[in-house]
Amino acid sequence: MEFYGEPAFFVILAPLAMVAAALGLRGRSLALARYGCLASLVMLYLLFFRSVPSLLYASCYIIASLFLYQWVRGLFERKDPHALALYRVALAVQIAPLALYKVGVLFAPDFPGFLGISYITFKAVQVLIEVRDGLIDDMGPFEYLYFLAFFPTFTSGPILRSRAFVDDIRMPLTRDTYADRLYRGIGWFVVGAAYKFVAASLAQWALWFVPTVAKLPVLA
Repeated sequence: MEFYGEPAFFVILAPLAMVAAALGLRGRSLALARYGCLASLVMLYLLFFRSVPSLLYASCYIIASLFLYQWVRGLFERKDPHALALYRVALAVQIAPLALYKVGVLFAPDFPGFLGISYITFKAVQVLIEVRDGLIDDMGPFEYLYFLAFFPTFTSGPILRSRAFVDDIRMPLTRDTYADRLYRGIGWFVVGAAYKFVAASLAQWALWFVPTVAKLPVLA
């Protein structure tokens, strides 16, 4: 999580956000979605590049999730007689890395894993279940990749609903509508930064200051 508090994060985020804002204000919704996916992959690379094992593990997990989604979706589209049984196998495979990681870290703190494995697993499992239930039938590989890799929620949630996410990135937005959302988003970003860097710092200072003062001798 240190990456999100480093000055380098904001230096990188600023130009990425400016390009996204330019696309959105020009009404280029499809280009914005493609750019957003690319920007998310770039940010995830920067998050993990200091740890090659984590980078490789996260990359392999995302690729495997794409394969499982396409496979399960194909099973139900073809009405394969073994679709339900094979879906259960896919679901177990999808959950296995998280289960192994949670058990492994109890015995070895450096057990292979990556930051955000819980959230991405919950999102991938949600999609497989909704494919089984017939709620998802037109989410393409690009949209699924974007859903999994969406970096603002990758490490700490919240867990987005895939159908709502896809509806949002497909929705054509006018300049005025996008501008309104952009201004509100900037406002929430500023509030969040204030909480993280101002309120949290003040709280840490208070936690140090109050016990220190309490230990001082009382003057008669």
